[in-house]
Amino acid sequence: MKLMELDSTGERMALLKRLLNNGFPDIEVVHAAPAFMSNQVLVFRAEATIAIPTRLDEFYEIVLGGPDGFPVLVESSEPVLLENGCILPINPGQLHMAADNRPVREYLPMFVNRNFLSELTYQAWGEEHISFANQNHPVSEGTRWLAHEFMEQAADSNTSLSLRLKCLNYELAFSLLRSLAPSDPDKFASLEGKIVRKVEAYLRESYPDQISLEELANLVNYSPYHLIRLFKQTTGQTPMVYLLHVRIEQAIKLLRVNTLTISEICELCGFGSLSHFSSTFKRVTGYSPSAYRKLL
Repeated sequence: MKLMELDSTGERMALLKRLLNNGFPDIEVVHAAPAFMSNQVLVFRAEATIAIPTRLDEFYEIVLGGPDGFPVLVESSEPVLLENGCILPINPGQLHMAADNRPVREYLPMFVNRNFLSELTYQAWGEEHISFANQNHPVSEGTRWLAHEFMEQAADSNTSLSLRLKCLNYELAFSLLRSLAPSDPDKFASLEGKIVRKVEAYLRESYPDQISLEELANLVNYSPYHLIRLFKQTTGQTPMVYLLHVRIEQAIKLLRVNTLTISEICELCGFGSLSHFSSTFKRVTGYSPSAYRKLL
């Protein structure tokens, strides 16, 4: 990883142009003060506006406003005053610039790879290369937290190539999309629903195997924490509790097969030991496996 100290606006713009011209280079992460980058997202921690006309063909620029609002010119429209707690999206190919040069308290210009974001919008709405309205879109504290978490992870040379940072690509992009499409939340909810259904299908297919939370998180490019939150919000259970109930459900079906022993059912349903199977089965159903079999 290459560390670059960027002390001036000109140097930051030069880095940005090099990165954008190369379509994000092969290096996985660049941390420059104050620039933070993964393979799909670049975030600047900016403290001054730049009145330089810019057009980016391969990236969405999404600017998260800070305490000091400032006007932004997009194409030939009237200036848009970027407000604190809002994001202003600028679509690929749109000529834009700050109305003037001025020092401001922290705001965050975020550059998201066009193809990466298009993949997500296609999953959510069945459309690629969507053009967003050049206006203020309120964001939640969760989105702001994700942006700062992204910068913190990208700044850490020990974790810059970690799964956590890769997951943050998706989590931050999902959160931004949710803010950009408040008029149609059901479509975005359908994307989250697809993620949950994908995990459910995987658990129902792979329940005999030993499955970890990290494995499930990798499956959908989420962090374990955010996967638990989304899954529980949708199903009322954590993924691992859901897996436990799938295994018990399958065990009940197999108990009807008289040729199978309790030990064989235990193994077929993915329980690590007979004692764990018996105690879990009794906790869920109120009966031991052998006692339950007699009821069938």
